Amino acid sequence: MDTHQGIYASPDNVRANRDRKNTISTYFVTYTVGLDHYNKGVAVVRARKEEDVEEILKKGGVYNSLSCLYHIKEITKIPDGDKDEVLLEDVRLNTNI
Repeated sequence: MDTHQGIYASPDNVRANRDRKNTISTYFVTYTVGLDHYNKGVAVVRARKEEDVEEILKKGGVYNSLSCLYHIKEITKIPDGDKDEVLLEDVRLNTNI
């Protein structure tokens, strides 16, 4: 009996592939950066899965040339929503005024 096994890749216009969603989630990341004294940081990162968030931050973040300085503290998925809201606000106080 001749049977075919394996993965069949069909064109994008076939229903199974056409209706498949290419989802990217949004994550809130808290981290410290530095060697001898640490600065706290936050970032909002879009990724296909949580395991990719740290790598994406290290490649595209401010310290991408020294990615070893990043120390991830927490990664939190931001739930999708359908209402207007503030997702991130970062205020730095200038005390030298």
